[in-house]
Amino acid sequence: FMALLRHAARQAVSRGIDYLMLGLAERHTLCKVVQKRVSCHRYVSMLYLVYWNDGCEYVSKLDERIPHPEMAIL
Repeated sequence: FMALLRHAARQAVSRGIDYLMLGLAERHTLCKVVQKRVSCHRYVSMLYLVYWNDGCEYVSKLDERIPHPEMAIL
């Protein structure tokens, strides 16, 4: 993963891009790896689950998997 991240960073620099964003949930196993090896800033946000009554069936099927929201919506 770190090799992929370093490659992406080199590509960004070669294209004149100054910043890269990577979104990982706090309990994702790669979160601490990245924080230890890369200079970064944490952006803490909260995800809420909102639904209508007719969505109860779908909500009851959710489990404890780590969410992976699109960075653009945070």
